[in-house]
Amino acid sequence: KPGPLEPTPDKVLNALGLKGLRSISLSLHQDKNGEMVQMYLDVPKAGRRGLFAMIAAPNKDAGPPAFVGADVAGFARWRQDGPQLWKLFDGIANEISPLAAGIIGGAETAVRATQPDFKLKENLIDILGDDIIVIEQGPKGNNLEDLLTPGSLYLFKSLKPAVANKSIRQIVASLTEDEPEKREIAGRAVYSWFIEAGFNEQAIHLSTTDEYLVVSLDEKVLEKFLMGPKKNAKKLADLPGLKAAAAKVGGFNSGAFAYENQKPIARVLFNSIKENPDFLNDLVG
Repeated sequence: KPGPLEPTPDKVLNALGLKGLRSISLSLHQDKNGEMVQMYLDVPKAGRRGLFAMIAAPNKDAGPPAFVGADVAGFARWRQDGPQLWKLFDGIANEISPLAAGIIGGAETAVRATQPDFKLKENLIDILGDDIIVIEQGPKGNNLEDLLTPGSLYLFKSLKPAVANKSIRQIVASLTEDEPEKREIAGRAVYSWFIEAGFNEQAIHLSTTDEYLVVSLDEKVLEKFLMGPKKNAKKLADLPGLKAAAAKVGGFNSGAFAYENQKPIARVLFNSIKENPDFLNDLVG
């Protein structure tokens, strides 16, 4: 018999909110404009908890901001409230096992051992905003390696980006003695850590803007973003047909929106197969 602190299937299902799910249905429609796939999760509002409370974003503008160019390969935006997300996550973890609170508290204590002024909730969680943005620039070149490592940018809105930036650096400092490399790009401080990942070295870059905490694994993508769009650069928001397509999936004001341009990926894949006819065979064995 499981102990009182051990997770059980019943605890997990209840904490994730799956017991409130009454049905799932799927529809597929195709016409000259393309394909439309819709999935319905029937969860009465009164019973939405766990994962369903997290994914039910408020009705806020999730369209591409002016700084997102039309040349991006991918864009996603989620307008969920950061502190509320953490509260829901914390509730799920503690309901599955009361040990979760001790684990999180222990991790914070470990950071404070080397960073005495670190405060997870006050200086990181509570100052999160209601905006999470992912921008993908697509493959940098025309080979398979570029396809597998697209340049991406992650933006987290914060009420105090500089404070959140410091908190992230304190967490990293508690895990490694290596000091981050610091430099400036367009007047913004950029902190970089270089981590051994197998035979390669992976860089993680951290910076801030007036509203966002910015994270990227690609220095050039981060630099391009911090430098700002070029004069007369086309915006994703003005892309022909985007608003009409968005309207078919709830519009920009549904609290969550994602866009993908498949052309750059298809071009790299086509070139790889053209140069190596055995590409697919080599890939799947």
